[in-house]
Amino acid sequence: MFQISDQSLASYCNALAHKRRARIFRILITDPASGSSFSKLQDVLGFAPSSLIHHLREMERCGVILRRAKGTQTEYSLNARPLGRALKTIIDHCQTQPTPEIKPLHALGARV
Repeated sequence: MFQISDQSLASYCNALAHKRRARIFRILITDPASGSSFSKLQDVLGFAPSSLIHHLREMERCGVILRRAKGTQTEYSLNARPLGRALKTIIDHCQTQPTPEIKPLHALGARV
């Protein structure tokens, strides 16, 4: 059932657990060309250079993005295959679990 290790799954989730990293992820999905250079990515996102470097390094450390030197530029892209396995693991699990019955708090005796 699980196609990736617990450590890998945790790393991928951690890589997307910050709003700026989620934004980088969305940009690289919707406009892969924006990752063709650090400066282009910075222009698109509007993040300070130090902030962008920090988040790109975290995403690279977790395996979500790949960094390649291309001449004098650095290119960034999504590491789609392992990320896809992580997302598939999450989706498969969610689809096999029954939907719990949700009761209002007052029905459980809680003071609201």
